[in-house]
Amino acid sequence: TYRCTFEGDGLGSIQTTVAVSVIQDGDLFCPGENLQGSWNVTKAGQVAEILCPKGREGVMLRSCFSNGTWGAVQNNCTSQELLSRLREAQLLQAGMGSPQSEVPWMIEWLKMEVAPSQNEIYPLDLLTLVNTLDIISEVAVDANMRLDSHSVTDLLNAVNWMLDLDPETEWAEVQARRQSVGSMFLQAIEDLTSLLVPPASEFSLTLPNLELQSSVFNLTWVDEFTKIFNTDPPLHSHISREEVEEVVQREHSIVISSLVLKNIDRILPGHYGADSSQVLGSLVMSTALMAHNGSVRQVAIDMMFGLWNTTRSMEEKRTAQCVFWNHSLLEGMGGWSSQGCQSSSTEMVTNCSCRHLSSFSVLMSANPVPVSFALTVLSKFGVCATILAIVASLIIYALVWTSVVKNKVSCFRYTTLVNISFSLLMGSLWFLGTSRLEASHESKLCVAVAFFTHFFYLAMFFWMLVQALMLCHQLIFVFHHLSIKSVMPAMVAVGYACPLVLAGATVAAFFPKQSYLNEAICWLSFRSKAIYAFAVPVLVIVTVNLLIL
Repeated sequence: TYRCTFEGDGLGSIQTTVAVSVIQDGDLFCPGENLQGSWNVTKAGQVAEILCPKGREGVMLRSCFSNGTWGAVQNNCTSQELLSRLREAQLLQAGMGSPQSEVPWMIEWLKMEVAPSQNEIYPLDLLTLVNTLDIISEVAVDANMRLDSHSVTDLLNAVNWMLDLDPETEWAEVQARRQSVGSMFLQAIEDLTSLLVPPASEFSLTLPNLELQSSVFNLTWVDEFTKIFNTDPPLHSHISREEVEEVVQREHSIVISSLVLKNIDRILPGHYGADSSQVLGSLVMSTALMAHNGSVRQVAIDMMFGLWNTTRSMEEKRTAQCVFWNHSLLEGMGGWSSQGCQSSSTEMVTNCSCRHLSSFSVLMSANPVPVSFALTVLSKFGVCATILAIVASLIIYALVWTSVVKNKVSCFRYTTLVNISFSLLMGSLWFLGTSRLEASHESKLCVAVAFFTHFFYLAMFFWMLVQALMLCHQLIFVFHHLSIKSVMPAMVAVGYACPLVLAGATVAAFFPKQSYLNEAICWLSFRSKAIYAFAVPVLVIVTVNLLIL
């Protein structure tokens, strides 16, 4: 070890410690070599270091192994041009400059920098580009900017080139240095694309590694948002007219954009939360809704994902699950999450319905998605036990009917109890069919199962209402006796006619719009508000019964 003093004309001097490895006779060493630079003779077990070539900052390292052979070159060089632009972006983020003028210029520069005619891109160059893109997106979002189609086209051309890089070389080394780079890259793409202001009511852009389709809606033009991507595999995205109209009434003018990224699956890890045993079964599609005051995420969206041929042809049966990329998972590294999404699958496609907007795809698991054993017992054996118990109670009612029904009061009471039990029995029997059938508006059997399940469960609650009303009458009008012939038709009308009208009206209102069924089971849809035709009457009846009691 030597203590050296470095002096310069008019610059003063500086001292530092320099370690020098002495190669003695008999020591193993790595010979001098030219590989991405000039490497001097280096003693075995040491790490050689050289400066980066002109135009780049940093150093390159190379290990000389104990047997006297060279290892791979560790390239820590970064383009000075890229570092300069990164520092300019950092200054802009710190408040030095105008985002409205600087961001479009930086995006244009980004497109030119990654043009194929430019010099070779090293791993740290790619990391610097992603960092710059991330800062630009943060600045643009914080400034509530809007980007014209020219800037978004420049941006997506740069993204298209970056997605074309080899994931096993350039991207792999970048991810080894910073695990969250894939999530950061996707977040920047999502944010900047969402800022698009199309030149007309519709805008589309198709590049080798991505496709973008956008629509503008306002108070004078409202329609459903439906986009079909003729990719391989194909993708569809759909937001209902009701959802679009609701947001337009609140925001006056909105832009909805759907972006399909064809190669980003090679950059994003396929893990589901902390589980890495799953793989992506389709492309990644990002949908954003931008209003004047910023992004709107709580919007219901329906999607159809075609599955890759390699996924469909797997010998092992795989379970498809709709997921979105959650940037906050795993301490900011990001991961796939199924929260707020429902899925139904065939061998060819997976249909997804989610209650928010983000970047979505389909995860394929070699094993079925685990289901709680307790839920299985409650939904299967519990319902079967309920059916057996109800059948036993109806048999008992039949056997003791003449013994317990001695007057009008007991007749009214046991009539309501028998009909409550009968309605619950029939509803439970139809309910068993909801999990056996594939939910589809084309399936008449599935629609029938949903209708009769709705009808009989409603009938059970309406007969509870009849029983409560009879009890109320007996308490208030003690000496007023009701006639069986006059009351029984009214009881049947309330107990069966009212729920029949509600169930029929629900089918008539929602089935023509293909919004009657739930996406996963043969039951009323939550998304289209069809479920309210069951929930609201039940809540009203329960409230009335509580007040009477």
